[in-house]
Amino acid sequence: MENEINQIWDEYRQLTAQADSAFAKVCGDYPEFVTCRAHCSDCCRAVFGVFLVEAVNIAEHFSQLPPEEQRQALIRAKRADEETARIKKKITIDPDDPDKYSLDLANERLDCPLLNDNQECIIYENRPITCRSYGIPVKIRGKLHACFRNGFMEGQTYPYFNMDGAYQRLHLMTQKMMKLAGNKDVENASLLITVSMAISTPTKDLLTADFI
Repeated sequence: MENEINQIWDEYRQLTAQADSAFAKVCGDYPEFVTCRAHCSDCCRAVFGVFLVEAVNIAEHFSQLPPEEQRQALIRAKRADEETARIKKKITIDPDDPDKYSLDLANERLDCPLLNDNQECIIYENRPITCRSYGIPVKIRGKLHACFRNGFMEGQTYPYFNMDGAYQRLHLMTQKMMKLAGNKDVENASLLITVSMAISTPTKDLLTADFI
C-alpha cells in the first residue's frame, strides 16, 4: 500500500510541476500581461473547492505549522464557513441555466483561511493546483479564463494551462486514494472540499468521507 500511496503523491507532484511550468512559460512569454506579485491576493478571495487528494495534501502540511498559526487559520476558517453559508443562501439554482450557479459563485468574494494578515499563503509551497495556475489563461469547461487584473485580451490566442485535464487527473488520484483507504464510495471522488474543511477535519475522516 505504501508504494501505491507514494505513486499517487509522485503523480500529484508531477501535476503541480506542470502547473508551475505553464505559469512560468506564460510569465516569460508575456511579462507585460502577468501582473501577479507578492501580496497580490486576489486569487485568495474566491469561492472554490479542492479534490480529496489536494485536501489531504493541505491538511498534512497545515498540521506541520506552528500551533498559533494553525489556531488563527482555524478562526478564519470558521468565518469562511459562515460566509459560505450566507452566500449559498442568496444564490439560486436555475434549472434552465445550470452554469449560472457556478458563475454566480465565482463572482463572490471569500477570503481563504490560509491567507494571513500579511496577505501571504501560509502553505504557499504546497498550495493547490487552482492557486498555482491562477493569473494565466486556463481552460475550464472548454473555455479560456484569466485573472481580470492581467492584460490578456479576449479573442486572442495565448498558451494556457489545461485545468480540465488537471481536474480529470485529480479525480482519478482521488479515486485511487479512497480505494486504498477502504472507502468504496468512489462516486464521492467528484465532490469538492472547502479549504476550511480540509484544515479542520481529521485526515482519517477526509479519507473515509465521513464528513459527506
